[in-house]
Amino acid sequence: MLKCYCTKSIIRVLFCLLCFTSCSSQKKSGTTHAPLVHAEEITSIELYLKRSSIQAEEFEKLKLLQNTLYTECGVFSNGRQVPKRQSITNPEEAEILAVKKAAAQIMNLLQAKSHTFTPPEGQATFYSPGKYLLSVQTTSSSFKIETSLDSVTEPPTIHEKSLYRLAVELRALGEDSLCGRRSFYGLGSERS
Repeated sequence: MLKCYCTKSIIRVLFCLLCFTSCSSQKKSGTTHAPLVHAEEITSIELYLKRSSIQAEEFEKLKLLQNTLYTECGVFSNGRQVPKRQSITNPEEAEILAVKKAAAQIMNLLQAKSHTFTPPEGQATFYSPGKYLLSVQTTSSSFKIETSLDSVTEPPTIHEKSLYRLAVELRALGEDSLCGRRSFYGLGSERS
């Protein structure tokens, strides 16, 4: 009788463990999507572009923080950034919203379907594909994308096309030309 009682207890314990593990695995396997990001949640967008040419290694930085756009462009000299021009502007609310919507679209696209971007240049040479670095912060999260400039200017997928669109929208917020350029190696602006 004692043997029968122990066997029943063991079976009950195993049954409980089996039920517990199957319930917890069902909770884990259920698809939970991160909530969609809305444009109003975005607090800052920062874009850094870098590319080498025969003449120089050039860069552009654009940062949209709240309702203010900070831009800087220039060249590299002895491995250091040398700004040629810096500016601060306050774009129209509708323009800012368009840029934030483009950034939200990228974040939501990446949440829906992950993507491996082409890595940015290693050593800066005339033939290197350049750099495209994007950082977006919201009230509750942030993300960064590092890829090559060439992959964005000649976008092979919807992910790169979204990055291109964001860069065009962001560059359009600033002056007509940054450091005398209406485009940066294939990345124009709405006005160009």
